[in-house]
Amino acid sequence: MVAPPPLSTRGLPLLLLLLLTSCSSLRTHQVHYGGTDTLLRLGQPETALKQVQAHTPPKKDQLLHLLDIGMLQHWSGQHTHSNQTLEHARQQLEKQRTQSLTSIPRRLLINDNATDYTAQHNEEIYLHIFKALNHIALHQPDSAWVEIRQLDQKLIQLQTDYQAAYQNLPHTPTNAPTAHHPLHESALARWLGMLLYRNEGLWDDMRIDQNRLLTAFNQQQQLYPFPPPNLHTFTQPTQPQQTRLTLLAFHGLTPLKEAQTLTVHTEKDLILLANSHTDDLGRSGLTGWNILPWPGINPGLHLKIQLPQLRKRPTQVATIKALINQQDTHTLQSLESLQTITHQTFKQHRPLLYVRTLTRAISKALALYHANEPLTHDMNQGYAALTRLSLGLLLDQTENADLRTARFFPAHASIAEIILPAGTHTLQFQYFAPDGRLLHTDPPRTLHLQPNQLNLQQSAYLN
Repeated sequence: MVAPPPLSTRGLPLLLLLLLTSCSSLRTHQVHYGGTDTLLRLGQPETALKQVQAHTPPKKDQLLHLLDIGMLQHWSGQHTHSNQTLEHARQQLEKQRTQSLTSIPRRLLINDNATDYTAQHNEEIYLHIFKALNHIALHQPDSAWVEIRQLDQKLIQLQTDYQAAYQNLPHTPTNAPTAHHPLHESALARWLGMLLYRNEGLWDDMRIDQNRLLTAFNQQQQLYPFPPPNLHTFTQPTQPQQTRLTLLAFHGLTPLKEAQTLTVHTEKDLILLANSHTDDLGRSGLTGWNILPWPGINPGLHLKIQLPQLRKRPTQVATIKALINQQDTHTLQSLESLQTITHQTFKQHRPLLYVRTLTRAISKALALYHANEPLTHDMNQGYAALTRLSLGLLLDQTENADLRTARFFPAHASIAEIILPAGTHTLQFQYFAPDGRLLHTDPPRTLHLQPNQLNLQQSAYLN
């Protein structure tokens, strides 16, 4: 009878497996978000804020926590606190940018979940939008200007970042797409710029931003699949005793991430990928095959990997109206689909995740394959099989999709503007379903409107 191998050799794979399965850093944990979508739908962002604030995140999730808290503070009307939190998030983003090279080895060797959360590009962009809105609510137009200019710089920077991200890959397949960021201009940012220019009486500059807004629609039709808003009232002169009431409404929430599992099989210079998906009932099924040329890859590897994919959070809202003085109704126009921009920017970024995940998983599989033979050489068949199984499970445990994402950005933005006599008016936002059902009505607001002031009223139904 063959003696069992020494404990130090025999138990090594199992010990590593136990360590990895107990290591929370390799998985995305989202229990603390339970019920927050319902709270927002019920108009209770303050309660959702307290729930998320009660969670103590690991250091690697500090940026994500700041983004979540900052947005919930915004929805709760805590504009000063929201700006402080979002500014901390911005500073952490910039710090991470200067230290990004230090996380590459961990991303390539272990798991994206094991590294500091790096905001998605749409989150970097809209962080500045909501800081600007906070400043406008606090009557700080100069500070709002700073955010719009920083957003412009961010859009330029993202183009360079995409190229750098691909250059940092240790291996790029021959058919990998050229890095190109789809978002060059934000209509929502340009509309806010128009507001701020007009408030300062800079009409020529306002028209420049209006042209840039139209360019966003004309040159980015995949991001703006609807007509641009009619801004005639926006540019129409007012009489001395008239004032403008500007309306901005958000509805829905941006997509979440879910895991897509792929089975990887290698042949000479080829990777075969079987796509599978698990539905809400836990049923799994094969959804197709992909063949990826990969020069230099050896045949015979078989493993599983996970990639994140986006899942829309459905909204029932089809139309938003503003009721003025309990009698006049005005329909808001779509300005920006943050949901569509999130999808398109993630879609463009996903090949990078695809290549990086494949590179990492195959490298680990090869290392375990070569380590397996000397490790099991003196074992009997039972211990050898158990060791190989442990090593395979070890690899699977280190490949979990990074499902982290900021959860509280809205899905859609709509606008309207009404010219009214100066004085006291009432306002209510109303949200309607496609069949005309009234879904939600904001409490009535009493407004004291004066000429030559920036009268921006914001609403949100985060259903």
